[in-house]
Amino acid sequence: MAYDIEQIEDAVVNLLQPLKQSGVRTIATVQEELTEDSLKRLAAQPKNQLPAVFVVYSGSHYQSHGRRKVETLILSLFVVTRSLQNDQEALRGGANIGTYTILREIRDLLTGQLLLPEMLPVEIQSEESIWRGNGLSLYGAAYSTGQTHLYP
Repeated sequence: MAYDIEQIEDAVVNLLQPLKQSGVRTIATVQEELTEDSLKRLAAQPKNQLPAVFVVYSGSHYQSHGRRKVETLILSLFVVTRSLQNDQEALRGGANIGTYTILREIRDLLTGQLLLPEMLPVEIQSEESIWRGNGLSLYGAAYSTGQTHLYP
């Protein structure tokens, strides 16, 4: 059975819900095109919505095996934290959970998990700093999973 992108994004959001116990306030999907401006808007969330994790489907590639196609999906997660104290606290934590801890907890929650029945396990692909400064930290992490499609 092949799943829709919305089902897969929702499964990621559901698996990340334990982050709320650690102090993450927002875990949601993003439906807009990701540009430098939209990433800055994500980072400019009201402080009562941060720290936040945003999930975005970034695309797929397919490998053909005759009628069977294996789809590898890439999911991008964006972690946004803010500290009124300094940049270091946004990254490492202090009064609120820091970016580094959130990234580690995401790895622990997602890596090796099956998002939905018959899908391939989730694998981490990369983590990178996108923007930081003025007490804000925005990091991205890419994860992959896969599913099989049968075509006539």
